[in-house]
Amino acid sequence: MDFTLCTLRDHRAFLTNQRIGRTKPEDSPNVSEAEARYIRESEAIQVNSGKEKSFGWLDKFIRYQKVAPLTTFKSVFASWNIWGNILTYFLMNSVIYGILTWVPSYLVNAKGYSFMKMGFIASMPAVGGLLGAILGGFLSDKVFEKRRKPTMLITATAAADMMFVIINIPDITERLLLSVLGLAGFFLNIGWPAFTAYPMGLTTRDTYPVAIATVNSGGNLGGFFSPMIVGAILDTTNSYNLVFGYFGFLLILEFLIILSLKEPIQHEYKTSQT
Repeated sequence: MDFTLCTLRDHRAFLTNQRIGRTKPEDSPNVSEAEARYIRESEAIQVNSGKEKSFGWLDKFIRYQKVAPLTTFKSVFASWNIWGNILTYFLMNSVIYGILTWVPSYLVNAKGYSFMKMGFIASMPAVGGLLGAILGGFLSDKVFEKRRKPTMLITATAAADMMFVIINIPDITERLLLSVLGLAGFFLNIGWPAFTAYPMGLTTRDTYPVAIATVNSGGNLGGFFSPMIVGAILDTTNSYNLVFGYFGFLLILEFLIILSLKEPIQHEYKTSQT
């Protein structure tokens, strides 16, 4: 019954979007030709203001620099910055979906919790993730002034620390495990908005849709493979510590790949005059 209701809900949302949703102002029957022309003529034009705030050593560490925009589809698929973003998004999703799918089993089989207690504790990564995603977006835009890599790096390092905390405290208490899983979800999602926002600084309005579609497609494969890989690890070793170590390894690898990416300078915008 639940699956039927979800299917009906999704079909209704799809049909509603098809009926009223539009990709461009020109496609909407409610936008006149004059209104569409006004929108295009007053559209923001990217210019270099020359007033970017310097973060000193941080800018050097994240390789903050001018990057030529990717204006063609070929340049998008030839860019290491795009492919590196795909790989790091893949690794992050591998950890997130690995936790979502296998932490319940860990709580019941390894910790001996009841299903009621398991359900409560297993929800902590999602609760922490909600707060982390909101704070991550704020930090990326307002504190780091549209620099995306800092929150991506925080995700990789801090979440890896949480994995190693679980490994190195064999008799971890319920309260501490509750906190660690909540913090793991929090730190994993601090960088989540940045992974999809990062290609915006590399592309144009015409090439961004292809770039973000490629990033999302490649990144979400992590959620496809991770549960199977974790299942294979458990079938072979029956060790949840090895699983959390695997997650920590993926996050360290993610950190190293993020370091190799360039942080494009986000230019200010001015409005053209009609």
